[in-house]
Amino acid sequence: MRKAIVICLMMLLTGSAYAVVVDGYAYLGGQTNHEGIKVLFEADSPSAVTDSTFTDSTGYYSIDVSGGIYDVYFTFSAYQGEELLDQNLFFSFTLPYVTIYKHLSGNISGVIEKNIYIVDSDLYVPLTSELILSPGVEFRFNGHFKIDIDGHFLACGTSDDSIVFKPNQGIDFWSGIEIWGGLGSSDTSKFEYCSIIGCDNRAIFFSSNRKLILNHSILEDNSYQSGGGGSIFCYYSKLDLNHCVFKDNSSSLGGGAIQFSGCNGVNSPIILNCNFIGNSGPWGGA
Repeated sequence: MRKAIVICLMMLLTGSAYAVVVDGYAYLGGQTNHEGIKVLFEADSPSAVTDSTFTDSTGYYSIDVSGGIYDVYFTFSAYQGEELLDQNLFFSFTLPYVTIYKHLSGNISGVIEKNIYIVDSDLYVPLTSELILSPGVEFRFNGHFKIDIDGHFLACGTSDDSIVFKPNQGIDFWSGIEIWGGLGSSDTSKFEYCSIIGCDNRAIFFSSNRKLILNHSILEDNSYQSGGGGSIFCYYSKLDLNHCVFKDNSSSLGGGAIQFSGCNGVNSPIILNCNFIGNSGPWGGA
C-alpha cells in the first residue's frame, strides 16, 4: 500500500521520466580489489527502467537511472549476492554500503585460498580427501555448525597472516572441530598461527591414535558443559603444543582448557612454552 501511494504521488509530481544519480560502495569480503561487482537495478514501478553497472577497484559505483522504485542486486562470481529491496530512487541518492562473501557448506576438500568465508552448515572432510587452509583464511560460522574431519587436514597460517575460526557477527557460538580416526597413526593434523574462538562444544576433539600439532595458536572463549576439556579433548591420541595461548576456556568437569584420556606411553603429550590464562573448571582449570 505504501509503495502504491509513493508511486502515485511521484507520477502526479512528474509528467515524464527523469534521471537521478544513484551511487554507493560494494565490497568483496576479505579482498582489497573490489572491481567487477555487478549492481543490477531491477525496475519495480512504472517509471523505473532496469539497468546495471559495475564497481571499480575501490568498490565505488555510480549510475543514472530513471526515477522510480527498484530492487538492487549485488553479484560476483563464486560469492553469495546481497540485495536492497524496494529502494525509492526518485531523487539522487547514495545507497548503504554492501559487503558480499564466499559461502561454504557440506563436503569440503582441496586448498582454500585466502578469503573470508561464511559457513552455512556443518562441513565434512571425507576419509579420502584433504583440506588445506592457506594463510589469511577466515571461517565465520553462521550458526551452531562444526567441521568434521576424517581425511587429512592442515591449517598453517603465518605470523603476519593468521587463520581464524569464529562465530559470524550476531552468532553467539559455533560447534568446533572434530578430528576422527579415519587415517589413524599414519596422519598428523596441524594448526599453526591459528585462532579458534567462541565454541560451546569444545574447540577441538580428536581421537583414535591420530596426532595433532598446534604451534603459535590461540584458543579463546571456548567451552564444554557436558564434560571436560573446554578447549581440547584428546582421546587416545598424541598432542604436541608449542607457543600456544589458552584463554578464558571452561568446562563442567576437569580440564577447563585441555583434557586427556588414554594419552600415555607413545601418546604422552608434549606441551612447550604455552600460556594458560583465566581458564576454569571444577578441577584442573588449565
